[in-house]
Amino acid sequence: MHMRHLGGALALGVALISTARSAAAQQGPSVKDTAALTVESGSLVKVELKQEITSARNKVGDTVAAVLTRDVTDHDGRVVFPSGSEARLVVTAMQPPMENRDDARILLRLVSASTGSNAHPVISSRFMSVKAPIVSQRLAGSKAPIEYAVPEGAAIEFHLGAAVTVQ
Repeated sequence: MHMRHLGGALALGVALISTARSAAAQQGPSVKDTAALTVESGSLVKVELKQEITSARNKVGDTVAAVLTRDVTDHDGRVVFPSGSEARLVVTAMQPPMENRDDARILLRLVSASTGSNAHPVISSRFMSVKAPIVSQRLAGSKAPIEYAVPEGAAIEFHLGAAVTVQ
């Protein structure tokens, strides 16, 4: 009877170890498993805005919050910046619409991405020009500025302008 319990406990232990190894293999290596990982220049980084950017509230030089919407990997496919990681963008220009047109744009640059609580500087290869629909119209004869905005949740793609190495 004692041997049957011991055999069952041993089988349960083997099953648990096998399940844990299988789960770890499916997740792949993490940043903590390696000394340094490098994301190559030109790599695609997709983000989603966590806040609205509007001409009424924001100005050139403002930093805005975003989140990565897909994993950013090194050349071996190891995840360097996981989907869901925080990212920071900087407003580099605000272009109001031409007269009687809905063609306002806000230019943005990716400046950092995070691994856990560590923010890493990154450089996007160019500014991204994002269409900013008009939010409020000017009344006839008014000199008030027209407000335009890029909504929270807007998806934006950047390409890295330089390699990024994460320890």
